[in-house]
Amino acid sequence: MNTPMNTPNRPTRFARTIATTVISLGLATGLAHGDDPTSNPTVWVANGRDATVSVIDRVDGETLARLPSGGNPHVLQLSPDGSTMYVVNAGGHDLPDDDGAAHAGRPDASPLATNSLWALDTSSGDVVGRVAVGAGPTHPVPSQDGTRVYVTNTDEDSVSIVDTRSWTVIETVTGVPEPHDAAITADGTRLLIAAAGSNEVLVVDTETRAIVDRFAVGNKVRGLILDHDDAVAYATNKADGTVSRIDLASGDVQTFAVGAGPHGLRLAPDGSRLYVALSGANAVAYVDPASGDVERTVPVGASPEQLDISPDGAWLAVANAADETVTLVNVERAAPIRTSSTGPGTFGVAFSNAPLDARAP
Repeated sequence: MNTPMNTPNRPTRFARTIATTVISLGLATGLAHGDDPTSNPTVWVANGRDATVSVIDRVDGETLARLPSGGNPHVLQLSPDGSTMYVVNAGGHDLPDDDGAAHAGRPDASPLATNSLWALDTSSGDVVGRVAVGAGPTHPVPSQDGTRVYVTNTDEDSVSIVDTRSWTVIETVTGVPEPHDAAITADGTRLLIAAAGSNEVLVVDTETRAIVDRFAVGNKVRGLILDHDDAVAYATNKADGTVSRIDLASGDVQTFAVGAGPHGLRLAPDGSRLYVALSGANAVAYVDPASGDVERTVPVGASPEQLDISPDGAWLAVANAADETVTLVNVERAAPIRTSSTGPGTFGVAFSNAPLDARAP
């Protein structure tokens, strides 16, 4: 266990660049009759090679704004109350050497520009908090009460614990081999971490910061979620083309094949289905979480890695890293409705219910 130097900051406001054009690739620009959404008016996208976050109108696909971010914004996560979008800026992680060097040489290349966690107000787009974390951060995981954000530092084998009231790192959990995704229980007492360096899912006591349990899973574990009762965890094993189902009480681990290159995953609001981004198959798999059976696959863009599901369970937004697009999927129809271009390096994606006021100063 190691406690790093805390890095406080003050809220910062940035001007926004408003996009004036939208590109729709091979699909209708608008939604078909009956597809008009009743919730989640915006989709947020991390543009890793552009140091921006795009905000897209979910109804017509219009890019409302490109918000400045730190170097290599990677994965996005909405706060439990919906007011804040957390984004990790991963520096040179997963970028070619020249891109990493370019980020390091930016005029604002400071500890807060790369290897950092930023918080953006979902209504205005303003930066309301920033803090330096460890090297190569990839996933932000907020606690249910909103007072903590856990950031997995993939290139440093650690997890930073951020206090959102003071915007400081209050503790760093070390000895976590290549952490990627993570999930926290509703009561905030247990943090589960996908540790790719040891092909395990680790369980950390959030009070003592100690690893209290570990489960062997498949190779190159990436995505991780908990079911709605915090009783079962699901982890994607990218190199194996599998998902592991972990019964946290019994310790039983079942692994089932889902398709090539599974990465991000989400659970339906009613718990009836898993949605898995298959980066090696350019598709999303619909998976029965109990049996592990793949019910169907839906084609999306090239190399989808991250995805999100709307709170009503009606829509999926899928980030296609290779062709720098986001595909909107109608869940009931199991059909892609629209694919929209975003910025260079489409990594993370998240829904927000807040309509962005792009005219705000």
